[in-house]
Amino acid sequence: MIVPDHNKISVTAKLVAYYRGFSDIPFAKDVSRLIEASQAFEKLAVDSGIAAEQILEFAPIFEIRYKSIVTLIRNSGIRQVLELASGFSLRGLAMARDEGYSYVESDLDDLTSEKTQIIHELGIDYPLANGVHHFASVNALDFDQLRAATSSFDRNKPLVVVNEGLIQYFSVAERQTLARNVRRLLGEFAGGIWITPDFTVKSDIERVSVHRERLRQAVMGMTDRKLYESAFDTQEQMDAFFAELGFAATLHHQLDLTPHLASIQNVVRWPYIQPRLRERLKIWELRSV
Repeated sequence: MIVPDHNKISVTAKLVAYYRGFSDIPFAKDVSRLIEASQAFEKLAVDSGIAAEQILEFAPIFEIRYKSIVTLIRNSGIRQVLELASGFSLRGLAMARDEGYSYVESDLDDLTSEKTQIIHELGIDYPLANGVHHFASVNALDFDQLRAATSSFDRNKPLVVVNEGLIQYFSVAERQTLARNVRRLLGEFAGGIWITPDFTVKSDIERVSVHRERLRQAVMGMTDRKLYESAFDTQEQMDAFFAELGFAATLHHQLDLTPHLASIQNVVRWPYIQPRLRERLKIWELRSV
């Protein structure tokens, strides 16, 4: 089993945290400051050779992705959630504290330890008075670790599994393992759904701007992982993959799920960018059948 090098992959988690810091996502600004995410952003600007203001145009993408996932979780009506490779997102903490969810945020050991320290530095009363929230050290490719992370959940109720920004670092074999693990885990509950924006068709990633390609190359250099190796050849191949694993797939457009965006205040070209993003930014709701 291949385990991504946390010390390299975590750089991208800090980049995402930096971008989220321009939004009104709960805790995002404080997390970005505490982990010194600006340093990761500055390294990306240097490595890619792209002006910082041009890279900042990607900030709404990460706000849209985060908020579209929250919307789908809420719409599902399911109240227990496992998030895989949660990075420096504190979505689970926010949804447990403010909305009473039972939520487990999981990631590899070092990052999970760092997030525990962040909660301490934020001065949040923990454990929470409302909702249930836990961190768990989990390699998403290890089913036993996934099962252990959900030990506090009620197996007689459905489960939501969430991941964002994970599968594009995986090989085809790792993508297969993850999907089988999620389907098997949902089978231990009273059904449930898998929410993720991470699936890609190769034609979608081939039609990118020069800036986006340079960013992709810089990220691959920082992580020492190929990006989008697990992309599907065609949409038909993706659909067959879902069906084979026992998922009924519903495709959504992330922008349709995010009526309010704070970070676009920093993007002068937003009216030009927005129409292109609607078709590009997709998210799947995969229901176990």
